[in-house]
Amino acid sequence: MNSPGRQLGVNLIELMISLTISLVVLSGASVILVSANKSSRLQEELITIQENARFAIQQMSFDLQLGGYYGCVQDVNPLDPAGPVITKVNIDISDPATSIFILSPVRGYEHSASPVSALTDTSRDVLEVQFANPVTELSADMGGLQAAIPVADASEFSVNDVLMIANCEFGDIFTISGISGNTLLHQTNATSGETLDPANTTDSLSAWYPQQSYVGSNTRIYSFNRVKYYVSNDHNADGDTDDPGEDVPALYRAVNKARDEAATPDELFMMGVEALEVLYGEDTDGNSRPDFYRDANSVGTWANVTAVRFALLVRSENEYGSEADQDTTEGETIDVLGTDYTAGEERVRRRLFQSTVFLRNSI
Repeated sequence: MNSPGRQLGVNLIELMISLTISLVVLSGASVILVSANKSSRLQEELITIQENARFAIQQMSFDLQLGGYYGCVQDVNPLDPAGPVITKVNIDISDPATSIFILSPVRGYEHSASPVSALTDTSRDVLEVQFANPVTELSADMGGLQAAIPVADASEFSVNDVLMIANCEFGDIFTISGISGNTLLHQTNATSGETLDPANTTDSLSAWYPQQSYVGSNTRIYSFNRVKYYVSNDHNADGDTDDPGEDVPALYRAVNKARDEAATPDELFMMGVEALEVLYGEDTDGNSRPDFYRDANSVGTWANVTAVRFALLVRSENEYGSEADQDTTEGETIDVLGTDYTAGEERVRRRLFQSTVFLRNSI
């Protein structure tokens, strides 16, 4: 029987055993915690890759489906002298800076293409989509074929802008020669003092445009926009542009007026895209279905492109773990839509995504 005043405790051996057991349990728990944290981070990276790629494919598909949209007039023929009235509306690729590619609104450039886009880089593609964007409407009926064009708002226009006027009956392409208030002029270079580039071929449009056509459609003024997609390493993850070693590749989406070939990227679209490869589905027998998918250098006639197939190689934005955590090794080649891409030394995860879009508005 213990004495009420006696203190019981543990001896040194029991204490050492307890500490050893505790260390073993804590060590096992820490291993599980580290493993769970690593697995959670990997899943977050893969989810980010998946979401970024899904969003990019959705936006690129949307723009491609807009390619060749010219309002409710889809039969504008730039080769018809009685129709559009500017000289450089053509499908000639020799002068991309001043051409409106009505018949071939989807185009592409390889790094070895001719002409080379201002955005092309070694072994990287540029995808370009053109469509008309409604800007304003007529505020009153035109007074005749050579009359000025009254619009609701002319504030977004400048002299030499190439625009389209159209309703569901007629369509004309013209160059602004002057702006007076909310009216647009469209005279030719023959007018004294004018230096339009491109120039109207005549004073007259091909139709007299009322504010509203007899079928009920409003007459609208459209600008021509080009959306360009390309990959660049110019973006830095931490914002420190002085440290190129931390550059993260990104997919850029640049929106420009059609004649602005030397596009300046105005929108960072998606980080982590290492490669963009594009093939163009060319219809050679006139049934609107692509017979061949070719790269930009091999397309025979851009006007025959009815579908676009593109692939994105997307990597995790942040490096993590050790070399053992890479799913690709440095120097390994990855097939991106028929083009070999060489993986770098980054400790990242990579995934390849591919989509095919048929063009709604191919003429």
